Amino acid sequence: MTVATLFLLSNLCIGGSERKTVRIVNALHQRGRTTHLAWLNGPETLRHEILHGVPATGLERRGKFSWRALRLLEKYVRAHGIKHIVCMNLYPLLYAKGLRLIMGRAAPSCVVTINTTEFISRKEALQMSIYAPFVRRASDIVFGCNYQLELWVERYGLPRKKC
Repeated sequence: MTVATLFLLSNLCIGGSERKTVRIVNALHQRGRTTHLAWLNGPETLRHEILHGVPATGLERRGKFSWRALRLLEKYVRAHGIKHIVCMNLYPLLYAKGLRLIMGRAAPSCVVTINTTEFISRKEALQMSIYAPFVRRASDIVFGCNYQLELWVERYGLPRKKC
């Protein structure tokens, strides 16, 4: 039995994490893995790079947090038997963890990838007070390099065993 995994992005704009995610999903699909791709809102600049046959959907998020987008995500997860969600960066993590409120124990496990080393603005640094508890509750935390891992473990009290 194949386990279905959903990669969740904020959007499909041209960026490093977004390009990398599309390449990973395409490669896994070519190897016969059951992978899906979803994004919270536009732009959808990279949509044309998703291989034919890769299940992909936009969740049409509106505003800061969209309950409608969360419900669409839940519907998609249930319809496709998604067992794992890989959140590319921090914002999608709020939606993946929101599924726990709706689905309880039936919610998929959640992995978060972190591609940020330092926050530049004061606003970004303050947002970490919201994100940090969600990151700590992820099944696994993936960093781009060891420097990021060490910095985040120390600064935000992340559990090293999950990193």
